[in-house]
Amino acid sequence: MISFRPTPCDYWIFQLCNIWQENLDCYEEGQGYVTKYRAAYEPDGSVRTVVADANPGVGGTWIDPYGHAHGGMGLRLIKTRGE
Repeated sequence: MISFRPTPCDYWIFQLCNIWQENLDCYEEGQGYVTKYRAAYEPDGSVRTVVADANPGVGGTWIDPYGHAHGGMGLRLIKTRGE
């Protein structure tokens, strides 16, 4: 489980990557990443993401690692407002 509070910005994306830093953001299924517009926000404005092979149903936004046990994670913030 990963929790973060994104700074105000035009757009953000949190995605999983394999060990070669290739993203797992399968756009057909939409389960390897979460974006500003798809996230389930907590009341305090934070985002909780759950990385698991299957949706555990514990709230937050589920991200599928597609069978990868190792790799990286990336959070990109675009046009931040510096607040």
